[in-house]
Amino acid sequence: MEIIFGQYFDQGYFLDYSLPENQCIFNQAIVGPQGLLSLLERDLGLNGNYLSTFERKISYQKICKEFLVQFPEAFFSKSFECDPFGVSSE
Repeated sequence: MEIIFGQYFDQGYFLDYSLPENQCIFNQAIVGPQGLLSLLERDLGLNGNYLSTFERKISYQKICKEFLVQFPEAFFSKSFECDPFGVSSE
């Protein structure tokens, strides 16, 4: 893949598709800093190993449980009793 990088290409670029050299752009990416970063993350797998949204909500639920053991009169204690997953989602 050919990567054409420019400092300001994230702001948008415009090609004249009426020119023959621009009609068939295959295996070519025109990117700026943000575009290059997302290209590296997607194609080369250079992103971090993050928790999924569901796993993050479960970990928040555990944290809320531990907090409510120490502070049972917290403002969200009754809501947490009724819907622990909903409170941890919020």
